[in-house]
Formats: sequence, C-alpha cells, structure tokens
Amino acid sequence: MKKKNESLKFVTERSKERKRVTTFVAALVGFIVVFGAVSGFILLKSNDYSLSKLLGTPEAESEAPREPEEVTPQMPDLEGSTNILFVGTGSSGIEYGVIIHCDLEQVKITVYPFDTSISVSVDGRSDTLSGHYGYGGMEQVVKAVEQGLSVPIDRYISVTKNGLSDLVKVLGGIPMTFDEALSYNGEDFSLNLKAGEQTVSGESFYKYLMYPDSGKNQQLQNQGKAFCAFTDAVLTLDNILDGDEFFSSVINCTKSDISIEDYSTNERVLEYFIKSENRKPNEVSTDISQIR
Repeated sequence: MKKKNESLKFVTERSKERKRVTTFVAALVGFIVVFGAVSGFILLKSNDYSLSKLLGTPEAESEAPREPEEVTPQMPDLEGSTNILFVGTGSSGIEYGVIIHCDLEQVKITVYPFDTSISVSVDGRSDTLSGHYGYGGMEQVVKAVEQGLSVPIDRYISVTKNGLSDLVKVLGGIPMTFDEALSYNGEDFSLNLKAGEQTVSGESFYKYLMYPDSGKNQQLQNQGKAFCAFTDAVLTLDNILDGDEFFSSVINCTKSDISIEDYSTNERVLEYFIKSENRKPNEVSTDISQIR
C-alpha cells in the first residue's frame, strides 16, 4: 500500500495569478523605496547637505558660511601737485584768470589770480593774453601763461559768461560769506550782495569776478576768494562719488583738455583729498613764484 505524498499541493490557475500579482506589487514597491532613497541622497549631496545639517546639530551651526568681512580700500598715496588754468572768455578776449594749484602732499589748494592784461612773448609773437587767445586759442594762452608767469600748466578750463552761469547752476550755487554788504552800480552792470553767508547765483558770481572794487589788487583778491569758494563747491564727496554724470554736466559747460580718463583715474585720490583730516582751508595768493 503506497504512502500519501504529504508535500503534494493542488494549485489552481486563480491561485497562480494571485501569486504573480503579489510578487509584482512587492517588487514594484521595493523598487520605488530604493529609487527614492538613492535619489534623495544624491539631491542632498549635490546641495552640500549632511545628516548633521539636516538634523540641526551644533556641528552644522559651526559649519554655517560666514559673511565676508568688510575690507576698507587702502588709501592711495597723496603726493605731487597739479596746476589748472581757469580763464573766462568774452567778446574782448580773456576777462579774468586764475591758476588753481592743488598740493596733494600738503592737502591744500591755493588760488593764484593774475592780471590778464599782461603782455607776453610766445615764439617771437608779443601780445596780451587776449591777443594770444584770438591768434591761437587756449593752447596759445597756456603757452603765454607758462612763459610769461614761469609756471607749468597741467590742464586748462575756459568758460564763457553763459557757460559760467550754467556751471554754477550745476553746482547749485556758490556758498560765499561777505563781511559787509556790497552795493555797486556801474556802467556795465549792478551788483548787490548782503553781508553774511549766502548762496551766490551764476550771474552774481560773474559780476563779482568783474567787480572793480577799489583797484586791480583788490579785484584780484576778490577773484581769488571767489574761486576758493568755487573749488569747495566742486570738491564735495557727493560730486566725486557721482562720477561720470557729474563730470559730464560740468565739462559740457566749459572748454577743457581735462578728459573723463583724467577724472576717473584720479577719482579715489580726490575722494581721499576731500575726506583727509589734514586738509587745509583754501588760500589766495598773488605770489605765483611760490608755485612749485
């Protein structure tokens, strides 16, 4: 008599199908779990996350990126000096003139007004500054000033009456202080200025330059005083940091050989000149022989 096979099992088609589905679902779930875990790890790794950062451990805080410390730019060396010739032109030629001497080592500006009626010989041609201007323009005037006053000129600026008015308008007026009120009525113009501090318009600034006062020497002193105030109005931190826009506004009112490259190259030097604790007040001098 044969024994029964206790391992023998009867399998129907339905049970086979159920087993295949169960196996497939289990495999699919396993694949999703493994794929998701690997993808998540790669994502965290690509974004430089560690488990300690994710859990917020003290180590994560110590590894947090630090903000860069502010670096103060090194102050450029203030050395040397420059001479800028500034003249006013009109129908009669050169009406007034000053040399603005900027000494970087002394951190000081000195304004040298001079008599524009001087006669100078340039390349065998003897004439007044106005005559030289009519003959060869500002380049000829620069030669005449250099040879007649024995002073080197680095750059020049010339401006008409209307150009000066526009220039002063760009600057918002020229702050000036007068010890006493000024009242003048001449053949060509009238000028009235009150005593004390005030902001002078372009028209009044021009008239003050042309105001004859009590003689030529006093007129030159007045012109020097006016250009000390003018220079202070130009050399402000806001103007220098305004950069190209300010330079363009100023240069459009004048004729000059000062280029935007000159301005941009010396922008930081001008900034530190203005901010320097050693900067001295502007001065007026008629002794041009002092210019180094």
